[in-house]
Amino acid sequence: MRSFPFLLLVLLAGGCSNQPKTASGDVPELIQQLESGDDSLRASAAEVLGDRGPEAKAAVPALTLALRDEYELVREHAAETLGQIGPDAQAAIPALRLSAQDGVPQVREAALEALRRIDAKPAKGGL
Repeated sequence: MRSFPFLLLVLLAGGCSNQPKTASGDVPELIQQLESGDDSLRASAAEVLGDRGPEAKAAVPALTLALRDEYELVREHAAETLGQIGPDAQAAIPALRLSAQDGVPQVREAALEALRRIDAKPAKGGL
């Protein structure tokens, strides 16, 4: 019986370490967090950059790379954020057009919306 409280503490501590990480900081710090090995931190960084809108235009190259991330939530948030940056994200248009063909519907929708917000002309076939 004495080992039960210890086991409970170990399980609780282990569960706490798996909590999603939340990104914070200024734009350069958030750009660094986009390169993290932690999926949830990368997704959070992409999302928080979106809150900065056009102020996050320095993140366009990193967000463009994030459109190819293995984690779909990172790709989705990167596309959304590029749309929130607006016309200053024009360099991401080719990558967004590719993302508009992503296998994940939410990523496709975010990419198409970003293209509209950046005011890109759709490519042939509606992309």
